[in-house]
Amino acid sequence: PLLWLGLLVNLNGSFVPLRDAVIGAAAGYLVLWAIYWLFKLATGTAALLGLAGGISGYMVHGRYGAVDGRIGLFAGAALYVSVVEHPARMSCNLAVALAEFRPSYRRAAVMQVILALIGVAGAIIAYYFGRGTATLVAAIVLATVVPWTLFVIMPINRQLLDETRTSETPETDVLLKKWGRLHNVRTIASLLALTILAANIVGYM
Repeated sequence: PLLWLGLLVNLNGSFVPLRDAVIGAAAGYLVLWAIYWLFKLATGTAALLGLAGGISGYMVHGRYGAVDGRIGLFAGAALYVSVVEHPARMSCNLAVALAEFRPSYRRAAVMQVILALIGVAGAIIAYYFGRGTATLVAAIVLATVVPWTLFVIMPINRQLLDETRTSETPETDVLLKKWGRLHNVRTIASLLALTILAANIVGYM
């Protein structure tokens, strides 16, 4: 429905020529479809990408719309973890929360890296082809999640993934709660990058 809504809003070519909008929508959804099946085959994580695609789908239109969709994928996935998965995990007893975190992290880590790289690379390429400085700014904002993950979140990950750690180990609950707060920074950064691109595509930046 959001695809058709986007095309209807742009019916008179308000943002981009209608031909470009149709091609962009088709290309963007083909990209999302390909990534969806890649991760479904590799990990079985279909629901997460479904939500991410839903959040980002309305951004996929126009000549450069696929770039917004790619960053929207990362933002949607990060938002899902922040508002759904991690709160649900923490609502369980500590033993269940820790047991769920480990396989969930291993599945999400590969997807997260790929989506971040695709989003940043796509935005930089769009900037190179004349999308505007805002696109480069969005790429830089999204790219900040990489050092944040490597240098700030990764030490927490290692402690939580340590097989000798149990729910009885001191600070396990503290580490899980801290991980959630640190992940929220990635969510905010990716949503900010998406907002910058949205403002750019409607002419505010």
